Amino acid sequence: MSDDSYVPFSQRSGLVPKPPQLELGEISPELRRYLDYSAQLEIDRFERQGYENAYFDDRWNRVAQDLHVLFLGQRAGTYKNSPYNFRKQVEKAFLSAPLGTVFDLVEFFMRHSGCSREFKRDLVDCFPRARAAYRIIDEVIVAIGTGQQAAAFEAQLVRRRHSALWLHGNT
Repeated sequence: MSDDSYVPFSQRSGLVPKPPQLELGEISPELRRYLDYSAQLEIDRFERQGYENAYFDDRWNRVAQDLHVLFLGQRAGTYKNSPYNFRKQVEKAFLSAPLGTVFDLVEFFMRHSGCSREFKRDLVDCFPRARAAYRIIDEVIVAIGTGQQAAAFEAQLVRRRHSALWLHGNT
């Protein structure tokens, strides 16, 4: 996606106010839209066209099936390899589900081995871009109070990782 430090002309010039930093427990329409867009891009990458219907390849068929059974709690026998149906389920969840369900879905995708690195990177980028009070750290969503606290927290994690690598001789 794009650089989250970019501020559009309309905001830089004061024509439109900058969006406020979101508080804990809040999920903005922007974050919902960014998460849904990231998922839709991933679906587009793995959707294949058959003679009669679209389908997912083996890798994403497994992601969709796991979501159907393990996340949505449906019976395995009711699963259909349909990118259209899957796309609608994901869209509905990201755009209208409660915050807890949305974040559970993000963590499901972050932890699933069938999801691409690009998709996971896109999901991570959604949070600072939307000025959310959360970040994804090691595949888990964590609460961060303000943008400054987020930057300090992320810098501390980077320092810890570098220290751990140095201590183990993996520089």
